Amino acid sequence: MAINQDTVRRAMEYAAIFSVSTGVQCFADFNAGGADDAVSPFCTCLHKTTGTSTPCRKLFGYAAGQAERFGGQYIFMCPDYNMCHFAAPVIDSGLTVGLLLCGPVLMTDRDDFFTEDVCRRHGISPEDADALERLFSGIPQITPERVRCLADALTIFSDELNGVGQLDERQKMLKQQADISNYIHMNKEFDSGHPYQFDRESELIGCIERGDSAEARRLLNIVLANIYLSSGNRLDSIKARVTELIVLLSRSVINCGADPDLIFGMNYQYMREINACVDVEQLSLWLSRVINRFCDDVVETRVTRHSGILSLALGFINSGFMLGITLKDVAAHVHLAPTYFCRIFKEGMGLSFSEYLIRLRVDLAKKLLVSPELSLVDVASLSGFCDQSYFSKVFKLQTGTTPKKYRQEKMRIIREEKQ
Repeated sequence: MAINQDTVRRAMEYAAIFSVSTGVQCFADFNAGGADDAVSPFCTCLHKTTGTSTPCRKLFGYAAGQAERFGGQYIFMCPDYNMCHFAAPVIDSGLTVGLLLCGPVLMTDRDDFFTEDVCRRHGISPEDADALERLFSGIPQITPERVRCLADALTIFSDELNGVGQLDERQKMLKQQADISNYIHMNKEFDSGHPYQFDRESELIGCIERGDSAEARRLLNIVLANIYLSSGNRLDSIKARVTELIVLLSRSVINCGADPDLIFGMNYQYMREINACVDVEQLSLWLSRVINRFCDDVVETRVTRHSGILSLALGFINSGFMLGITLKDVAAHVHLAPTYFCRIFKEGMGLSFSEYLIRLRVDLAKKLLVSPELSLVDVASLSGFCDQSYFSKVFKLQTGTTPKKYRQEKMRIIREEKQ
């Protein structure tokens, strides 16, 4: 994949800034896994002098993957010379394309290391040792604690370069693929000839119609695993199955009241995006975002569709909650059956009718409790509670304290403010 040249330019700028500001050499490396040449001048010279060829770039490629996997940072030691490096990934379009690589740095005594680990271990002649020592003098010697701090600083640079969202997207992709792999692993009897499980699609549609995005994403991974298995893991076949799935899910969203023109218009764009996906990982993550969008569309449609009913109901509740109104009273006011009204109220408000009513009544009780002339019985009655005992129980559940203690604390604060 071609790397965005603006990403390369910015990564090199960030590496140069890090090098100058910390005194530790930092490279922007985009050839991980390529030629086995070292990045450090000292290491390059040492390889030539000793005739060895350490696979540095393969090690750096591994470091980039580990940095991505462990939250944007990886500290490692050179397997041959025991010098420390630390790395952070460079991400472009959701994929790791390179890394910011710092090092080498030395965390042991400089003289002992050069004499024992370099010269004596590799049989370096005095003539070659002079040239190596000049390069070796440029390698900083720092404490392990400072290595950790510098690695943290490099992570901050990487987050700024990538945008935190890029790394988050990549980690979501990795987690999703792990979930799909786990499902396949748990069902080892599946093979490429295994029939497609249509019942899983029905469960997924049910989740979308309920607007349950979390459960929908879980079921999506199971559906995707079935698609992979029944398609023989061929990308063109998988894209065809995903296209069919999108059409099916679109119809379920329309059945929930979404605008057909809007959904079908989105589908045209979705078809182009499916064709643009280059592998199953990218396709899976894309489909997960589409599922979230469908769930949001369902919830938004229900809220919009019932907004007039909710507005009428809330006006009635807010003006009469202290009078002891019930669910039946409100449902009758908006001309709906109580069970149906209760369901659309929770969908639109995010909490049940009783929870909303209790919240209003407790909020009013808090205001009334600062009036010392009102007894607790009066406060309970004026707030819409049927009796003081029930009022005290609900109040403590909502606030963590009793009405009496709440009043005492508020009165104490008022006295202190007056003084």
